[in-house]
Order: sequence, then C-alpha cells, then structure tokens
Amino acid sequence: MAPTAVVIPLYIYPTPGAWGPLVRTAKANPLLPFVAIVNPNNGPGKTALPDASYQAALAELCAVPNITLLGYVHCQWCKRPSPSIESDIDVYASWDAESDGRFSVSGIFIDEAPWEPRHRGYMRTLADYIRHTFAEETETRGIVCYNPGVVVERCYLDDCDLAVVFEQSHKEWYAYFLRKGLVQIPYNLRSKCVAMVHSFGQLEGLEPSPPTNSVDDCGAHTNGHGNGNAHSQGHVNAHARRASIDLDGYHAGGADKAAAALTDQITQLGFGGVFLTEQVGGYSRFPETWDTVASRLTQTLTQARSNRV
Repeated sequence: MAPTAVVIPLYIYPTPGAWGPLVRTAKANPLLPFVAIVNPNNGPGKTALPDASYQAALAELCAVPNITLLGYVHCQWCKRPSPSIESDIDVYASWDAESDGRFSVSGIFIDEAPWEPRHRGYMRTLADYIRHTFAEETETRGIVCYNPGVVVERCYLDDCDLAVVFEQSHKEWYAYFLRKGLVQIPYNLRSKCVAMVHSFGQLEGLEPSPPTNSVDDCGAHTNGHGNGNAHSQGHVNAHARRASIDLDGYHAGGADKAAAALTDQITQLGFGGVFLTEQVGGYSRFPETWDTVASRLTQTLTQARSNRV
C-alpha cells in the first residue's frame, strides 16, 4: 500500500517565502509524498501562465522530488459547463511546454464535486478528458482528484485516483464520520480517500466516548447512499475501539499530541491523504501542527519499512 500523503490546499498567494514551509518540510521528510493543490485565480487564470510570483514559486516546488502539484478547477456540483472546465484543464496541462519545463502540474483537483450517482457521467467525462489531455501534452497519466467533501458512491472512487471524502470539522470526524461515514467506504478503496479536517482542536460539546461500539452502530446510513460491507465494518470496529475520544487527553497533551494521534488514526484506517488545520475554512496559512503531522507520517512510514525488512 502506498504511504499516506500530506495533501495541502495551497491557496496562499506566493509572496516571497510564503510557500517556504512546504519546501522546508518536504525536504526534511524526503520519503513522504506531498500533494499540493495550486489555485492561481479560481483556476489557472485567463493567461497561458500565472504571474511571475507564481511562476517562481511553482518552479521551486517542482524542484523538490516528493512534491506533486495538482491544478485547481471547480465544477459547481456539475452546474458549470464542461467546456469551461476543459479549457482550464488545457491551460494547466500546457504549463510544462509554456514554461519550457520549469514547472508543471501532474493532474487536476476538481472542487465542488457531487456525490450523487446520477452525476457520474459528467464527472467521468471530465476524468477521461484530464487523462487524455495530460497524455497528449505531458506524456503522463494525469492524476484525477475529486473533492465532494463527503463520502461518495463506489463508482466515483472507481473513476478517480483520489477523492476528498471528508472535509469537515475535527468534531464532526468523531461525532459522525467514524460512527456512520467510514463504514460506507469499501476497505480496498480507502487508499484513494483523503481526509481534510478543519477546525482542529475545537471539540467543545463533544462527549468523551468511543466513536462506535458495534457493527450496527457503524452500519447506520443517514444520507441514503451507503455502500458498506462486512469487511469494511470489521476494520471500522477494530480501529474505533482503539480510538476513543479522550478530551482530557487532548487538553493534557496539547495540539501536537492530538495531531499525532489523529494522524495515526487516519493512517491506520488506510487513507491515502490527510490535511489537518485549525482554521475553519479558507486555508490561508500553514497549520500550527504542520510539521507534527509530517513527522508523524514519516515515523509511521519508516517503521513500516523496517518491519518489512
């Protein structure tokens, strides 16, 4: 199984040094994959290349071998016309040639993606277009990442490389996702799943308790699009029993200890990517626990490799 990556929405404008924490942390953790989503102007912008500040910062990221870049587009929950999105994809795919190889993206991050099965055709057409365009422009298989922010039907996971199946608060991770959301994801597809946990540490009002105690609790589907199975439920229970919500422990250990524990949990659940931030939204700065999460993932990866030797 591939290691869990740090997936960061890099929506910070690249003033000099603004992206420095990503470069520094990636270099300090060379075995750990980083996936950075870049968004010059709610997409690539109206010109062939972004401005000079972006160009310099993108070139710096592309010089770090364990950083993969994805270009941001939005589909407005399938309301945006496909030709407009395809035009954005074309621009991103051409960055390599337009910049004379100084920088490029390896695929596309589709924000505001749907979860309902009836939109699969729209999304699959975009996924096919991404892969075809990147194959022609860069001779690579373009990475396709969906961001519905919630659990999706299996058919969506079959069509993409990554999907953000959780983009909600730290409190909601415990209050809902571990109890009722996780079981809807087949275990063998969790490596495609990304958890973006915002409002990290804001657990007020959450009762200390295990996330789930039984298969029945795990199997409840509140949104009507569950696809759980007994194999998934068994893994939910095994990890949930080891992951009680210890609010006293959070306050005693501080943010770094809590971040390490949540990172461990997401890794043990088999997820392909993680991002933790104390911000409620916007992703306008690097998280306070940025280095803690990266260090913890590296420790886990190193230990896993040692165990295989």
